[in-house]
Amino acid sequence: MRSLSGDATRCNAAAVASLPPDWQPDARGLKLATETLGHIGAANCLAKFRDHQEAAGRLQTEAQWQARFRKWVRSEHSF
Repeated sequence: MRSLSGDATRCNAAAVASLPPDWQPDARGLKLATETLGHIGAANCLAKFRDHQEAAGRLQTEAQWQARFRKWVRSEHSF
């Protein structure tokens, strides 16, 4: 296993954060949500995603938040 230097650890720690209150899905996530759920469904899905993630208190990178949203959309569609 490779050890990380102090600089790499600080950089990685700075990259993770809780979901910002003004967070929006990127173009890929928004397209998936609107094509899968329609405009109203996508808006509702985003609101539920934000509420859930805020309550969970997760710390993730921006790329992880985007991927988690796409996964959330796919799960939402299966219900």
